[in-house]
Amino acid sequence: MTAPLPLISLRSVSRTYHTDGVAVAAVRNVSFDIAQGEIVAVMGPSGSGKSTLMNMIGLLDLPSEGEVHLEGANVAGLSEDRRSSLRARSIGFVFQSYNLLARHNAIENVALPLVYCGIGRKDRLARAEASLQAVGMLHRAHHFPRQLSGGEQQRVAIARALIASPLIVLADEPTGALDSRTGAEILALFAALNRTGPDHRDDHARPRHRDAVPAHDPPARRRARQRRDGGPAAAETERCVMTMLQGFQIALHALRLNPLRSFLTMLGIVIGVASIVTVFAIGSGAQLRLQEQIRSIGANVLMITPGAVYQGGVRLKDGSKLTMTESDVQAIIEQIPEIQAAAGSIAGTAQVIHESKNWNTTINGTTTGHFMVRDWQLAAGRYFSGTEETGAGKVVILGSTVARELFAPGDDPIGAQIRIMKVPLEVVGVLDRKGPAQDDVAFVPLTTAKLRFLGSASNINRDSVAYIIAKVAADSQMAGARSEIESLLRQRHRIPAGQEDDFKVQDPAAAMEAQQGAIRTVALLLVAIASVSLLVGGISIMNVMIVSVTERTREIGIRRALGGRMRDIRLQFLCEALVLCLLGGAIGVAGGITLSMTVARMAGWITSIDGEAIGLALVFSIATGLIFGFYPAHKASRLSPIEALKTE
Repeated sequence: MTAPLPLISLRSVSRTYHTDGVAVAAVRNVSFDIAQGEIVAVMGPSGSGKSTLMNMIGLLDLPSEGEVHLEGANVAGLSEDRRSSLRARSIGFVFQSYNLLARHNAIENVALPLVYCGIGRKDRLARAEASLQAVGMLHRAHHFPRQLSGGEQQRVAIARALIASPLIVLADEPTGALDSRTGAEILALFAALNRTGPDHRDDHARPRHRDAVPAHDPPARRRARQRRDGGPAAAETERCVMTMLQGFQIALHALRLNPLRSFLTMLGIVIGVASIVTVFAIGSGAQLRLQEQIRSIGANVLMITPGAVYQGGVRLKDGSKLTMTESDVQAIIEQIPEIQAAAGSIAGTAQVIHESKNWNTTINGTTTGHFMVRDWQLAAGRYFSGTEETGAGKVVILGSTVARELFAPGDDPIGAQIRIMKVPLEVVGVLDRKGPAQDDVAFVPLTTAKLRFLGSASNINRDSVAYIIAKVAADSQMAGARSEIESLLRQRHRIPAGQEDDFKVQDPAAAMEAQQGAIRTVALLLVAIASVSLLVGGISIMNVMIVSVTERTREIGIRRALGGRMRDIRLQFLCEALVLCLLGGAIGVAGGITLSMTVARMAGWITSIDGEAIGLALVFSIATGLIFGFYPAHKASRLSPIEALKTE
């Protein structure tokens, strides 16, 4: 019958360190076997290599020469992550200085190895309670290491070493820092646990060697374990989720401990995100206002305004002289087939009075064609009749703002009498809303405006108009119609070839769309500037995370010793960077919304809080956390567990 393989086997193991060019032999040519169930004590003076030997058996370090076998398999050929997984499931450590994590209470410290075994939280805590019960520390489960005595911390460390039912428990001078009585109790506890397991009444806590993952893992045993645990994919997912949750928990705890440092770290992210949200809110508001103005003008509208003219050899500025007439309007309608409607207008400002109320507004003299061009519908009443347009009828159509200011709620303006410059006028219509800037106006027939007030006030002759608006049938005809209007007016105004036109034909919608493009360009420029704040914030986060890695080097070593793989450590620190960026992003979003609303209220601007802008800002902050948190996280994951554990 073949003798069983020893659990641990060392063959001519030596370990030499090189410090400042000097070779120091910590272990020389050691060979021995340890069978399952044995308790073995390695004795020797300080500096004789006991800890180095334990580190090699515990897969924290590799020999310079010789071989270490676990259940017959040489562990030197295993990857770093594979050795980490073996430590999590097969090896329990009781360190000389306890190595409890200061930010976790006793039960969290004990349960930590199970995080790296992919065990769920409920089962993890149940097994941690059983392990603490076995060492008589259940009543101190929620105390932090600083609240425990040396002996109590040692018992917690023993409970942690036993939590995963390991094949091997390695204790480095477990009684060295204890008084003789506590030391005797610890040794007796080890002997009892070796005989019965952590709790012989609890199947979860009892040593179960089938749960271990030895270096030599037969396929049949591996398949059986995977069926029981839900498969490697399920365990890996659970492990990643738990590592992320721990990372978030640690980050939030660090925020509570150092709120000022955390806020200063996030300040760049806060400013960057707030700037992006504010810029987009104000930019979106400006675009909404432009779109409203475009809609208020109407679709496919061309506007003809007076241009520069020469008088006595002197060139006068645009609009200094009215160069267009009502007959030009009629010619445009009759001779250009693409034009659906056209209207000439003159405008000024005056006080409008109704009974005891008055309001200063724009007075626009025009024809019914004006409303057709602008697609402006009536809320009540009617448009001007032909007789009123030709006979200077004393009638008026009010914009919604003027009607609201002159008439009380519930009053019907239709048929009421108002006065403009002492001229009584009957209200025959009230227009639908077009927007605040458009609704503050009162329309009268063009002939009425010329004969009764605007003409005499502005020295306008009987046929002149201040501007013409024309509606084109389709978008595709806009360029052609514009060219035909220019040719027609040059001919009518007898402008010689080579001389500048005394009029301008403009597409207001196109001009506003160009303005929209300019607003978008400025917004993008401001976003680029805000991104610099995100860059500065990201650098600040990277700097703080690098400092955090340095401060927590020993913690990283403990986690690696307890089974944390390189990817687990990397994921944990990435999560911490993400918490900083997400929290900074949330504060920045709130600040950006508040700032944009304040600016809108103080400056009278329109703002629009865009969900896409908020989402984009948060995506930027998350990307910043991932990009600038990766290097510190990668640096932490690359730390050697044995070197990290030596850090004070």
